[in-house]
Amino acid sequence: GSGVTACHNILAMEAAGLSGSRLYPGSWSEWIADPARPVETGERGVLPCHGEHDGELPCG
Repeated sequence: GSGVTACHNILAMEAAGLSGSRLYPGSWSEWIADPARPVETGERGVLPCHGEHDGELPCG
């Protein structure tokens, strides 16, 4: 989930000397649990590639 990913990011930031980060458990899951709160959605599409292919190939 998003909390697990955030833990990895905070650990990496701490290792890089960027201390003071905080993790709020349940932030996204609590937000979407209330149907009155807005959630941005859109049509699923193909993302353009950047880098060595200069956008010629789809990334997925």
